[in-house]
Amino acid sequence: MDVNLGTIGGNSYQPALTIYQHVKSDVESNLSRFLAISGNSDVVQDAKRAGIPALEKNDIQIIKMIKESKL
Repeated sequence: MDVNLGTIGGNSYQPALTIYQHVKSDVESNLSRFLAISGNSDVVQDAKRAGIPALEKNDIQIIKMIKESKL
């Protein structure tokens, strides 16, 4: 999910935290997965410090390219 969910250029991870709190027990039980994504590295770092699984958008693109063998 987008870390700041609908707030383009926003710098708050609160939307991701709200959703993660609802699914955290399922994630910890391996019943579901959760990953917050943003192009804003500061927000991603803040989310990680808050315990939210998060990656930068560029990292996701690199992983996708590797899986598609384009790198």
